[in-house]
Amino acid sequence: LKLLETYFNLVFYRDLTRKRMVENENAMRLIIKKLRESIGNMITPRAVYATLKAADIGVGPNTVEKYITYLEEALVVFPCQPFSKSSFKQERRKRYFVDNGYLKLFEVKEDRGMLLENLVFTELLKLGKKIYYHAGKRECDFISGNLAIQVTDTLSEGNTKRELEGLIEAVDAYGLAGGIIITRDQEKELMVGKGITRKKITVVPAWKWCLETANIGKAHLV
Repeated sequence: LKLLETYFNLVFYRDLTRKRMVENENAMRLIIKKLRESIGNMITPRAVYATLKAADIGVGPNTVEKYITYLEEALVVFPCQPFSKSSFKQERRKRYFVDNGYLKLFEVKEDRGMLLENLVFTELLKLGKKIYYHAGKRECDFISGNLAIQVTDTLSEGNTKRELEGLIEAVDAYGLAGGIIITRDQEKELMVGKGITRKKITVVPAWKWCLETANIGKAHLV
């Protein structure tokens, strides 16, 4: 953790503060913290600006948007936009951090589901494929290659219906080959639907999915 903190500070001071002439370090740090709190959720620069304004940080919305762009250019965070041709919807981006270790550097309540979702995003990023998310009546965490992917720490009686509905909606909306649900340690197969529309959904533990994507390259991406 100490090594990651040293590396992050190097990026912060060399690439952001000096190279890009960031004048308000407090604003940049609060922006990073807000993005950290919002992993897995759509967040706009204007929403981030509202947080800074409430904290009495004196920067305008254009500066906030510029600072977020700096973070993306420095490869600290990566945007993920909805799978849509609408330019308005494409602005409704989620953002993920390049390394889960960075997430432990901020005083934010730890959320295992959030950490897992960030991990899956970074693994998909390594595969070199474009990554989107689905936002319709339901939501699906990722669309990558020909696959819909949901991520949840634990699949339970309370969230199974929601996770499956978002996954199936994405598969049907874009004519994808199938869908998987990545969890912390669960593994099983679920059959959803009836007749010719019946679909098999694979639930796979994150450790196994990561090993397969690393060893095979495209184990679950058709």
